[in-house]
Amino acid sequence: MRLPWVRRLGLLLLQSGKHHVNLVANGVHTYFDLGPEKLAEKSTTPLPVTSAIEFNYAPDFRVKQPSGSMVRKDCQETGDKE
Repeated sequence: MRLPWVRRLGLLLLQSGKHHVNLVANGVHTYFDLGPEKLAEKSTTPLPVTSAIEFNYAPDFRVKQPSGSMVRKDCQETGDKE
């Protein structure tokens, strides 16, 4: 079941490597800063709920052949195995 408020991050055009994503939960707030030095301090004003995510992406360039074997996309024409 897909939740209506969940958005997917398209990776089709993303190159291999390290990436950073900053998420902001629209319409949500907190009164506690999630920074380690401020966890116990209550804010007098609402703070946005955010998350910084770092990830490494390496797309899978293999494709399944009719025989069931896996080959790299760049080897399909020659039939070379990975």
